[in-house]
Amino acid sequence: MNTFINKYRKDKAEPSLVDFDSIESFHESIKEEVLMSPDAENEAAFKEVLDADVKKALEELPEDFRMAILLSIVEGFSYKEISEMINCPIGTVMSRIYRGRKMLKEKLTGYAKKHGYEKD
Repeated sequence: MNTFINKYRKDKAEPSLVDFDSIESFHESIKEEVLMSPDAENEAAFKEVLDADVKKALEELPEDFRMAILLSIVEGFSYKEISEMINCPIGTVMSRIYRGRKMLKEKLTGYAKKHGYEKD
């Protein structure tokens, strides 16, 4: 009985085995679908929502920050999903989104005042 209990506890404590080949192929398929070739529907929705000034501000962001912002806000992925897609820790994703939003806020202050989102 004790042998069974010890083996059960040991098996429960060990992390499950993961097939890294399947994870890599999953990452590649996600990158191809989401990052490299956005579908026409998402592209059209993205163009409708964003003004030229907002698009310009997004394009001026460094690639890492822009990718995190777009995947989070536009595509609606969770931090964990974004972390897996761009292959970096969740904390890095959170930091990039925070700092990217901060950069966008600075760049779009004039835009917000012009359109009445922010008062002088």
